[in-house]
Amino acid sequence: MDSLRMTLKLKAQRIKTTQPVAHAMSGTAEGDVAGQPVHSPAVVRSTDGTRQPPSSHASSSSMETPPRGRNVVIFGETGSGKSSIINAIAKNQLAKTTNDADGCTSSVQRYPVDISGQSFVLFDTAGLGEGPAGTVPDPEAKRQLKNLLRRLMSSRSPSDGIDLLVYCMSSSRMPGLTTIVQTYDMFYSRTCRKKVPIVIVITGLENEPNMESWWDENKGRFERESMHFTDHACVTALQEYPDIPDDVTRRIAESSDTLHNLLVNNCSH
Repeated sequence: MDSLRMTLKLKAQRIKTTQPVAHAMSGTAEGDVAGQPVHSPAVVRSTDGTRQPPSSHASSSSMETPPRGRNVVIFGETGSGKSSIINAIAKNQLAKTTNDADGCTSSVQRYPVDISGQSFVLFDTAGLGEGPAGTVPDPEAKRQLKNLLRRLMSSRSPSDGIDLLVYCMSSSRMPGLTTIVQTYDMFYSRTCRKKVPIVIVITGLENEPNMESWWDENKGRFERESMHFTDHACVTALQEYPDIPDDVTRRIAESSDTLHNLLVNNCSH
């Protein structure tokens, strides 16, 4: 009789021990109630804290996400040809231009373009250095540019960030060296903290036999003031017009190719 009670007791213990394990293996809510942990698939978190698929699918997911356009901010004094440069890059009349001394861009304009299969977003900005009666007085133009640069640099949006600064100046309307140094320091050194590449574009060189010779003659002025540019481009921002001389047509095409290479080779993205 004692042996029979012992046998029944052992059977009861085995039943009590095995049932919770069966619930945990099945992954039902009963397993949780029984105190057995139910492990979900691993979740990969990106650097911005968003949830991503399990690691087995992470590679295919990232491959399907198209890269963002490279953000290029073009700035400079009024009349330096910023809008014309955008049209030369796009090979299309995207931005409004004018031959007047006053600027034609009153606020930040955004132009998506494709170059050799790569996506870029060109930001046209109000011209610097205008007087109180100008389209955008100088203090307001500087405020707009600072706000744009700070927003792009501080935003955590995947579409933001700055991949290249383009400082544009005209060879015929070139401001004084002191103004150039102040502009360089204000926007590149202080606002962007030298964390993005910067290039310089010189316009108005359509009458030069060799446009590149301008840089050879003037680069020492920038170096002596400790202004360092990742690259440069000496171009004409003219648009083609009827009966245009062949040599000017050649310089326009050459300038467009030079600007394309400038962006493709120097963007940090």
